Amino acid sequence: MKLYINKDKFVKLQSDLKLTETKMANKISVSRSQLWRAKGGDPIGEKFLVGFMIAFPNLKVDEFFLPTVLQDSDTIKEII
Repeated sequence: MKLYINKDKFVKLQSDLKLTETKMANKISVSRSQLWRAKGGDPIGEKFLVGFMIAFPNLKVDEFFLPTVLQDSDTIKEII
């Protein structure tokens, strides 16, 4: 299983908090390039997820991250 950010929710959170890319990356303890890649559609790693959970303990993780699994046909299916 891989996790991807829910870009709409993530960008809205960042905007609501008035955080630049650098400040958001620092808040969740990842590099700016990791944040940029996640926003571009790359899967996130454990450090990204844990950093988010520590930075935003009162937010529901399942609203900000989307898990996916590979099916038998090797296509990606989003779990909802």
